[in-house]
Amino acid sequence: MKRVLCAALALLMLTAIAACGGSGSKTAQTSGETGFTPIPVETSTPEPTEVPTPEPTEAPAPEPTGNSGTISSDEFYGTINGSVYENRFLGLGCKLEGYEYMDMSSYATVEDAFKFMDGGEGVSVMIAILGDEQNMTMVNIAVNNLGAAYGSTLSEEQIVSIMMPVAKTQMINGGASNVTVVKETVSFLGHEKPCITATGRLQGSDYTMKLFFSFYGRYISQISVSGLDQHSIDEAIAAFYPLS
Repeated sequence: MKRVLCAALALLMLTAIAACGGSGSKTAQTSGETGFTPIPVETSTPEPTEVPTPEPTEAPAPEPTGNSGTISSDEFYGTINGSVYENRFLGLGCKLEGYEYMDMSSYATVEDAFKFMDGGEGVSVMIAILGDEQNMTMVNIAVNNLGAAYGSTLSEEQIVSIMMPVAKTQMINGGASNVTVVKETVSFLGHEKPCITATGRLQGSDYTMKLFFSFYGRYISQISVSGLDQHSIDEAIAAFYPLS
């Protein structure tokens, strides 16, 4: 039962960004299913100014375009080779010893996945589970079209601030009690990154979920590591690496 509840709590976060976004809206939308509270995001309209002629600059590295016709299933959902998972679309990988990976590509084609994201829905590209009924750790990577929700106007710090109350709501809705949510700075993918750490009690055990967010053009990945064992959570976070 604990394994089911832990998995349900982690998967609840899949729809969180979509619930916070909205078609062209800059305010988190209230969801009847989750009870999210609208969270305003400050925006401003700049005064018209004369636009100077830009100086020649080096072309930036290409970003994911969202053209599903040019992205293969292996690129979008990633590849699994033993304990190693790598995702070229997101530019990251991890080596999770002893974890059981789920084949997420069987749930939706790449074309359908991009349709979901362009409609503001999150798509899970990787789920890995370690442990049994009594002691489980789960890693989940979801992708969302940030442009569909916010117009790509937010920073990682802003996303973390917006998602903190959402994470608390999801933990409570998932059955956790004594929930605490804080923002931390954690070494992840070779950088110091803002992280949401949510803790609570789940059926008499301490439960922890850590959430990271990274931008890829107008897309954003949500990486959650959750479970009942803090050591396993820390090891899973340390197992991630950037792809060159």
